[in-house]
Amino acid sequence: MNKTQQDDSGSQQPPAHRRALGCLTNTHHVWKSYSTDDGGRYRACERCGKEYVNTGRTPMIGG
Repeated sequence: MNKTQQDDSGSQQPPAHRRALGCLTNTHHVWKSYSTDDGGRYRACERCGKEYVNTGRTPMIGG
């Protein structure tokens, strides 16, 4: 299986980004802190962009 794609100009392009399985099944996200233009802070998954919602529960290890 070829992991690169060739465009019309002959240059090789990396494969299209696929969403991680943990994100697709909503079982594991990689949370990262971000800031808004006005200085506010929020967390979102680094891989899929889903915003973190605090449910008041203690997070499971790794997830």
